Amino acid sequence: MHRTTTSRWAVAATVLGAVVISSGCQAQDRAGGDADIEPTVLTFAQPNHSAPDDQLVAWAEQVDRRTDGSVVIEFENGWRIGEVDYESATIADVQAGDVDMAWVGARAFDRVDMTSFQALLAPMLVDSQDLQAKVFEEGIPQEMLAGLDQLDLVGVGVLPGPMRKVLGVDKPFTKPADFAGEVVGMQDSKVTELSFAALGATTIPLPSGSDIDGVDAYEQQLSSIWGNHYELSAGFVTSNLNPWPRPLVLFIGMSANDRLTDTEQQALVSAAEDAMLPALDASRAEDGESAADLCEAGMVFVDASTDDLGGLGRAWKPVYDELRANPDTSEWIDRIAALKAALNVGPDLVRCDESAPRPAAGSQLPNGTYEMTLTADDIGAGCKPGQPGAEFLEPLTEFDEIRFETVVEDGSIVQYAYPGGPDGKQEVGWTGTYRIFRDTFELTEEGATESLAATWSFDGKQLVLSDMRTDLCDHRTVWTTHPWVLVTDRSEESSLEGRWTTTLTESDWAGAPDRGPAGVFTLTFQDGVVTVTDPGGEEGYRANYQVFRDRIETSDHDDVLTATFSVDGDTLRLTDIDVPGCTGCPYVVVWGSHPYVRQ
Repeated sequence: MHRTTTSRWAVAATVLGAVVISSGCQAQDRAGGDADIEPTVLTFAQPNHSAPDDQLVAWAEQVDRRTDGSVVIEFENGWRIGEVDYESATIADVQAGDVDMAWVGARAFDRVDMTSFQALLAPMLVDSQDLQAKVFEEGIPQEMLAGLDQLDLVGVGVLPGPMRKVLGVDKPFTKPADFAGEVVGMQDSKVTELSFAALGATTIPLPSGSDIDGVDAYEQQLSSIWGNHYELSAGFVTSNLNPWPRPLVLFIGMSANDRLTDTEQQALVSAAEDAMLPALDASRAEDGESAADLCEAGMVFVDASTDDLGGLGRAWKPVYDELRANPDTSEWIDRIAALKAALNVGPDLVRCDESAPRPAAGSQLPNGTYEMTLTADDIGAGCKPGQPGAEFLEPLTEFDEIRFETVVEDGSIVQYAYPGGPDGKQEVGWTGTYRIFRDTFELTEEGATESLAATWSFDGKQLVLSDMRTDLCDHRTVWTTHPWVLVTDRSEESSLEGRWTTTLTESDWAGAPDRGPAGVFTLTFQDGVVTVTDPGGEEGYRANYQVFRDRIETSDHDDVLTATFSVDGDTLRLTDIDVPGCTGCPYVVVWGSHPYVRQ
């Protein structure tokens, strides 16, 4: 909730605490005292010469949080920097126990005879951040991670990455003929080599961050093109040719993994799941921000035509044939292709006036109002005196019950509290946005730079949040103590919105005590209000309405009406119509005689 001076029950939305990425410290308990337990320090090889990527830092912080400091990640920056085979050599270093953990690009594993990630890197298959998000949401990269067992390594997680582009030194590369006889720089990978060989090009593996003398093109993400200032020696990027993404694979050696408890081992994996959404955001940001910088620097972005992309697809068919020789790879290719067809978005492209990243795609809750009630005992059990955040809920313990409402609307959330019982004054608390990725529910307050993450489930009526990753007990108490019950489902209201008509005949009125007119009746649902208009244009009924699942209920009218409804395309059917205290009501005839048709 929102920590302001005007809301005594409100809670901050920022997550406190950061991991100390170094060795030689004692684990701390969450009250701040020494736990007198030496943490297990895991050395982590990462090739960036200065500091790890933001998503890796986020992962390390989650490891610290989930293990209460019993596991410390110590990054070894610049690992094997300047070496052509730095990724495959890093894999060997972890196998040999020279370093405990590492990350490398998924592309590197087919150079050590593990082909599980090749479907993720098939040319032009995963060509947008929206599709990459959907592939990760489906859990496909996590399935591929099991292949590390054959290397005597333990897979920890796979994080999404930016789209790779083709940088042209003296010309743009948009069609197969542009590659014939040319030299293309790459980070070493069998799929990459096969793909460019199918276009008639020769590939040269290059170390990360190397100069590009001697190559005609280079497959790179935009952030590397900008970060290494390749715009000073190359002039063109193909804006909509994304041959593959650059996912990162986190893994640990067998001996290092054996030093951890089962709980600590699971913490590494769970932390990688927690880092998934930040990694997706970071990948989009890398693509968008670097594109803007390159545009400003004068880089020329050239579109490949539909025919050009089609020609590349045909030229890459032999690569797919070779990849499909592995049954598992073939199945993963089919599943990714099905997701791509269902998503129906084109490749990410760069427009120098529209280079900002799009928001991440994801599942959504039904729009509506969700309720939950806390008791003073709930607050006492959830927040012990002295715990971070306890002071913000302590004033609420003077009330026997506090009802909370959470209003969900198209990715945004506003939370209200009603201290003082059913008639208590409404107070606005937490406001912000939410996102869902697989089993992770992420809340971000307006203006906050960090988010709250929890595990979630929803059965159509109850939203259950658990395992909220924060030290603040007030957040955990309010969000996770009880299920949030959907009391008003506005996703169904939206299907009712609009004007509907039906035609009544004299025979429809035959059984009614009071006969009404024959002709066209109009039923209008707009902004929570329903009106009924007779054939003469007179308004015969007007009331507020609410929807819960397949039931509609009116209010603020002498005749309160309930009915079951269903919407099938442009047809609305109303059944089980009930108006308490109204025998032989004309409403049953008007609402239920025939289906209504959307106008």
